[in-house]
This record gives sequence, C-alpha cells and structure tokens, in this order.
Amino acid sequence: MCDAHLLSIPGAVINDRNLGPLFGETYRKAVTIGNAEKGFKACGIETFNSLVFDDSNYAPSLTAERINADEDFSSDDDLQLANLMNKERRSRLSNYENPQPGPNGLE
Repeated sequence: MCDAHLLSIPGAVINDRNLGPLFGETYRKAVTIGNAEKGFKACGIETFNSLVFDDSNYAPSLTAERINADEDFSSDDDLQLANLMNKERRSRLSNYENPQPGPNGLE
C-alpha cells in the first residue's frame, strides 16, 4: 500500500495525514479470522496446548530473577523457599543448554 502510494504521487512522503488511511487499508487486508485462528493455535491458546513452549523458551527472563545473597531471611520457611527457587532456576537453565529452534510441534 505504501509503495503504491509513493509510486502514484512522485515526490510524495508518508506523513501523519496519510498514514491513517494507508494503515487502515492494509490492516483490513491483513487481519482475517484465519490469521487470528493460526495465531491462537501457534501460542497454544486454542485448542489448549501446554506443551507449545518448554522451559528453554523462558530462559531469557531468568537473567532478571536473582536472590540477594545478603538478604536476611526472617524464617526457615523463607530460606527453604529461596533454596527451592534457586534449585528450580538452575533446573530451567540446564534445560536451556540444548535449545531447539522454531515453534514446538507446529505445522
């Protein structure tokens, strides 16, 4: 759409006045029920598939999950929870050592 617009009017530029109509026309052509259904299927939403993503897909977020070593734990329960969380993080990181490219089990 944008290319056709620019070719039809020599020297034209895309600005805030013509962006809306160009976007609207392109959006109406791209957004279909079929595309939405494929998106929901790829994400495992419909039909529900909890195996679409494995732990390695979440590994990049682990860089933000850190427990402060100097933290003062007020009870044994807090310490046990912290140890359990660290163990789970190490497990998720070890699963990330051999990542597989692409979506899992999708067409």
